[in-house]
Amino acid sequence: MPIIGIGLTKISAERTAMMPQKLNITNNVSLINVDKHDLSFGASKQEGVKCNFEFASKYEPDFALIKMNGEIILMEDPKKVKTIIEMWKKDKTIPPDTMTQVLGAALSKCSIQSIILSQDLNLPSPVPLPKIDVKPEESKDKKGKNYIG
Repeated sequence: MPIIGIGLTKISAERTAMMPQKLNITNNVSLINVDKHDLSFGASKQEGVKCNFEFASKYEPDFALIKMNGEIILMEDPKKVKTIIEMWKKDKTIPPDTMTQVLGAALSKCSIQSIILSQDLNLPSPVPLPKIDVKPEESKDKKGKNYIG
């Protein structure tokens, strides 16, 4: 089930207050709609699925919010498309393997964009960034020290 495309349809980011002493950041991604989406490749047609999603980074208590909406297009065989659509209509869920792939792609796309937006608004990164641990280590040629993180 290859992902044919992923795109953002709405981006909103705002900082509403001064930074509190204690800040909690939560990230959430969820599906908001799933529809059948036919794909045309020249003269041939292929069945697919369009999954609309919503991503939010909440800085609490009421400090800032980054929110994005988007869509992911999947190309699938007709039997799998039918199963996905039926499950969504019945229970508002999709097969676990498809859910993992769709939400993973959405989270990856939105996490990167949310880091960029957080920098523009002078917010802490909503995604933990790697930390460097500097430890002095003797160099092999004894001319100085190397620092390795």
